[in-house]
Amino acid sequence: MRLRDWRRSIIGLFLLATILGLSVAPLIGYGSQASAAQPPVPDSEGRIAGDHIVNVGLWLINVYAFDYRTGSYTFDFYIYFFWTDKNITTIDWYLMNGLPSGSDTKAIVDSGIRGDFNYQLWRVRADLNAPIEPRDYPFDKVTLPIDIELLKHGYDTSLNWMTQESGVDPGFKIVGWQVESVDYTTYIHQYPLNTSSPGANMILTLQRSAFEAFMQNILPPLLLCIVSAFCFLLRLDDDSTFALRVGINTAMLITAVLFNISVTAYIPPISGLNLYETFITAVLTFLSLALIVTVLGYVEWKYTGREERLTKINRWGAVISVLLPLLLFLSFILSNG
Repeated sequence: MRLRDWRRSIIGLFLLATILGLSVAPLIGYGSQASAAQPPVPDSEGRIAGDHIVNVGLWLINVYAFDYRTGSYTFDFYIYFFWTDKNITTIDWYLMNGLPSGSDTKAIVDSGIRGDFNYQLWRVRADLNAPIEPRDYPFDKVTLPIDIELLKHGYDTSLNWMTQESGVDPGFKIVGWQVESVDYTTYIHQYPLNTSSPGANMILTLQRSAFEAFMQNILPPLLLCIVSAFCFLLRLDDDSTFALRVGINTAMLITAVLFNISVTAYIPPISGLNLYETFITAVLTFLSLALIVTVLGYVEWKYTGREERLTKINRWGAVISVLLPLLLFLSFILSNG
């Protein structure tokens, strides 16, 4: 090979290496930047080490004085904080949706250093409140949150939930309710004067026991309707059976009204009708129609004495008394999805 050919080969290889180097360099830089942007990896307990990060965990022990109508409840719980930021000497936090039950019911019970983390363990009993929306009462769900915020005191802070070390104690129980889920969220709350506070929210979702709800709120009115429905089998062309039908229907109607008063006293106020109120309206409509049909049939018999018309009034009255409440109830179900 000539010297000139050797020179051309060397120059070609040099240019090729230069082009490849320029092509690969951005990729190498991108890879280093991507790895630097990777979020910190939590340890086995869900803690993240680093400046400006406070790890929070919460263990809910028990509940007292849960009032469904007002949405008030008292939670007994442990809450703990882990951090590595040397600027933070103590955790200054407060409840957003309530207050400690007393001056001695929010206290540090343990603190110190575990591994690379500073920590504080608090025992709290707090009176909390959350709005109750009884749209699907009595088969509804309620959410009972514990919402906290941190005072930053000049240093930047973000919160991280230690979900592995948070939860609900097995002994936690509210009669008639079952724990459906526990959710954890964090947020930054913006305030005037360009200030903000990091917050953390533990949301406990409770589902009412369907069997107990049916037995307490649905079955009694249904039994009243069944008793009243049997009155359509009684004759209207006899004074004694007419008096019996009127007496039974009137008693069932009054009992349903009193039952409704006792139940609605327990339900939180709501704009519009909820599931129960639609159901009891259908029940009262049926019982009222049964009483009206009884009176109309008896009046028809007294004035005309025509048994065929009396039979039609009783038969069609029974059909309308059943269909009209059913249509009312179904229209609510369909309109609410």
